[in-house]
Amino acid sequence: GGGGGGGGGAEGRRKPTASSQVALLVQALQNGDSVMLDQALQVQDAHVVSATVARLPVTAVLPFLQAVLHRIQGKPARVATLASWLRALLSTHAAYLMSCSQLLPLLTPLYQLIDERLGVFKPLLKLVGRMQMLQAQIASQAAASQQDGAP
Repeated sequence: GGGGGGGGGAEGRRKPTASSQVALLVQALQNGDSVMLDQALQVQDAHVVSATVARLPVTAVLPFLQAVLHRIQGKPARVATLASWLRALLSTHAAYLMSCSQLLPLLTPLYQLIDERLGVFKPLLKLVGRMQMLQAQIASQAAASQQDGAP
């Protein structure tokens, strides 16, 4: 972190830039600092995420992918917040990643997680549909009984 060089910052914290994020990520990966890495991964601005990933040195691509996947496996609920990072990383560095022999074993748990989620999704959609039908029937019965001037 550098010193403050003036500028009337209205909201205290400045919006992170791609160059500051790259520095933070590379430093966190080199030092094995998960707190710093988690701080960097909190950024959700799509432009900052894609610009950061595009500026990552090739030597940091695989360790960064491993770190993101490790977080997803540890807490699958974090998929939502980490998806933008993962998407940017896989699409931006696809050519390099395809040349890595470790890629398939790395991505296998992610494939399994996606399959599990999809397996639960369809029955859940059916249940939601049935609940909506039930609610509609109850509402129409209530409306009909009100119209009939029920006792």
